[in-house]
Amino acid sequence: MTQLTYYPPRDDPTPEPETPVIDCRDGLRWGYVVADLDRIARMALSRQVGLHTFEPAERYEIAWSAIALELYAAAERPTVGDLISAGWNAIAKTNADQARHHGRDRIRYKGTTRSSFRKYWGDAASLHTSSPEGGIVERLALEQIWPMLTAGQQEALAALAVHGSVAAAAQALGKTSTAVHVIARAGRLRFKQWWHEGETPSRPWGRDRRRAEPATHCPAGHERTSETSYVKHTMRGGKPKQQIICRICREERRAAGNVRKAMAVTA
Repeated sequence: MTQLTYYPPRDDPTPEPETPVIDCRDGLRWGYVVADLDRIARMALSRQVGLHTFEPAERYEIAWSAIALELYAAAERPTVGDLISAGWNAIAKTNADQARHHGRDRIRYKGTTRSSFRKYWGDAASLHTSSPEGGIVERLALEQIWPMLTAGQQEALAALAVHGSVAAAAQALGKTSTAVHVIARAGRLRFKQWWHEGETPSRPWGRDRRRAEPATHCPAGHERTSETSYVKHTMRGGKPKQQIICRICREERRAAGNVRKAMAVTA
């Protein structure tokens, strides 16, 4: 058997020497090196589960720092599992602190804002007034502008403020609801003109939507009590509606229907 020997052609360029790979593995404590910290931090990052409020790069830095601190604080050589647990705990603690700081729920409704946090920082903050200026200005304006109104306007607005509805105010003043409404509206407009004295007052941006007093009797004249009527909940146009049903009227309609059926059978 003839063995063939390969000789590279002489015209080929001389191959450049390969650059040796320099492994910058600085020795740390307990025999660990920098590359080990990187590897363990990535392991802690990959095995972390649950909701996170930080980017992976930030979680990596948190885990790496915690692992380094654990390595240098250990009284004896820690295992890889101990270092991974240190990275886990650091990420979990940082997530919990961040969620608590922003009011995030991490137990029942994960990712949502806790009701207590929203109540404290939302409702309480909206009700808090940093200055009594608003109340002082309103009271002073009322004392200054109220004498500018006519006696009828003062009477209508005062009755409306006391009784809470146009119908009750009209009954107390002995006038019609339309008359009280017109007088009160004129008083509001005059008050606004004096409030914006020297300026053009803004157009009305709201409406006085006062709920009328509930009727004490049904359309047939039966008194509405807890025994003679009840509230029926229905859906109309995709919206919930409430309707007061008179039991007496319902029984009368049923009796009339039974009579018609009986007459139809006998006929």
